[in-house]
Amino acid sequence: MTDISVIMSAYNSEKYIEEAIESILDQTFADFEFIIIDDASEDNTLDIIKSYQKSDQRIKLLRNNNNLGLTRSLNKALKHSQSEYIARMDADDISHPERFETQINYLKDNPGIDILGTTAYNINENGEIIKERTVPLSYTDIKKTILLANPVIHSSVIMKKSSLKEINNYNETFKKVQDYELWFRALANDLIIENLPDKLLYYRVNDEYFNRKSLKYRITEFKVRLKGYKYLNTPIHKRYGLLIPLILGFIPKFLLKPAYKFMKKFDPR
Repeated sequence: MTDISVIMSAYNSEKYIEEAIESILDQTFADFEFIIIDDASEDNTLDIIKSYQKSDQRIKLLRNNNNLGLTRSLNKALKHSQSEYIARMDADDISHPERFETQINYLKDNPGIDILGTTAYNINENGEIIKERTVPLSYTDIKKTILLANPVIHSSVIMKKSSLKEINNYNETFKKVQDYELWFRALANDLIIENLPDKLLYYRVNDEYFNRKSLKYRITEFKVRLKGYKYLNTPIHKRYGLLIPLILGFIPKFLLKPAYKFMKKFDPR
């Protein structure tokens, strides 16, 4: 059995998926299985994955006949995983070569941690670094931050499979913002979440990133926050964070980037 199961779902990801796959295969920590789900892509994504699968037996390819979305695809990948630790990866991001080695060593030295993320660099469509992407590091600061912003970068985490099973994995009610809901539920069930200060991920921020943050997305985020506050028994007077996704959701697209800069301390994603 390998130490890590890497899970990644891809849909029409031909533009960046080669970089994503290669960044995983080039890890200094090599004892992993790499489960990639093609979520019924209509471009060359499937062919690209197959080409890598031929040359590296660590890759396990699964294909959805119909587009299931990220949440259901991740739960499907979890069912096929065979390792103690689960590492997330997105098809448009890039992992630092020492990401897994750094995280797994820290987890083994600190066995009480259930979910471990990292800080990152934001990169543009050409892979150029735009800025540093910070997140709260300690469990205490993560519990404070989650009321106003998502405190963990989803594609940076390694998680204990047994801990995920305790809280029934991802909530398929939410097709988007499923990671934020998962962190709320994890904290409500006394799981320990930390982030490393090391920048071990290159997180893609391009026009598609901003297009995903639609009004529909923000309404889902509002629902996740509302449910999350209930999970954590947050007092009513501390639930003002509900306004943030609604404000961002109703801002015209041409004002989104300036608004993100202005509100980044509230919504650092």
